[in-house]
Amino acid sequence: MKIFNNNKKDYGGYNFIIIIILMVAINTIIILYVMGKKLTPKVYKISSHQVNDFVYRSINTNINNTFFKNKKSVNDILKINKNKNDEIIMVDFYLENAYLIVKELTSNLISTINNDIVIVNVPVGAMFNNVFLNDLGPKIPIKINIVGNALTNLKTKITDYGLNNALVEIYINITINEQILTPVAQDSLKTSYNFLIMSSIINGKVPSFYGGTYEKETRLFDISNEK
Repeated sequence: MKIFNNNKKDYGGYNFIIIIILMVAINTIIILYVMGKKLTPKVYKISSHQVNDFVYRSINTNINNTFFKNKKSVNDILKINKNKNDEIIMVDFYLENAYLIVKELTSNLISTINNDIVIVNVPVGAMFNNVFLNDLGPKIPIKINIVGNALTNLKTKITDYGLNNALVEIYINITINEQILTPVAQDSLKTSYNFLIMSSIINGKVPSFYGGTYEKETRLFDISNEK
């Protein structure tokens, strides 16, 4: 009379299933690692464009909201000194007004970019670095957290505008230090953005020794670490 040991058969089946699961898991990890290494440069390339677009829109929105709210004019920001011949000899910033506007704008901007998440959709085909395969395959959504700080300054430019008139323009320059954090790695970007925020035509002219253009900048404001 033969006695079958069903327990051994059951254990053998379980071991086979466990081995299959482990092999699938290891292969999946290897594939994900290779894909991550291959896709990371592509992610940075795509994300840098999207981050720049996002920051540009955020700055533009914050500038419009800030200056609409404060209703400041060129005369609130600049003190223009002229001589008896109506020539512009010196321009000074009203630093208190300039600082308050820059502080509000930069603080709102930093809050916006630090709290928002950019999602980059990268096709699987991008890992092959082939122009014919770049857009093939399903797209992998990757969340990118942006962590950044900013240095800001104001610049004024005055140029002759017709007879005994001058065009006054005030620009804001914002340099953003961005750190892009993805699930697989991190990278840093440093980008400067220039925006015309105010312009006005005034009576006066730029002296010839300035070459027809007078420019002046404020010092850099580092608002990012202020409470």
